[in-house]
Amino acid sequence: MSDDDLRSLLDQSHKMLRSLAQNLDRRSDLMEVVQGLIVAADMHHAFEQFEATNPDMMPLVLQASVSALINVYSAECLKDEIKRRAADQN
Repeated sequence: MSDDDLRSLLDQSHKMLRSLAQNLDRRSDLMEVVQGLIVAADMHHAFEQFEATNPDMMPLVLQASVSALINVYSAECLKDEIKRRAADQN
């Protein structure tokens, strides 16, 4: 894979993360749940409570969370590979 291809994939990953954040900004109900999970002392317990009161929303929270995690991980891997290649060329 070329360096340009790696940079393109990294750009796509960043765009996906921005899109997730923008979607979260547009959904105040979803934002409320995510904020509640972030500040919870026991995230698992908080998730279960939200799931009991908002069963239709929790699959969206889970899907967005996993998507964000995968994109962050991918972006970090791509950055590392780009840096490694740059160091190899010097």
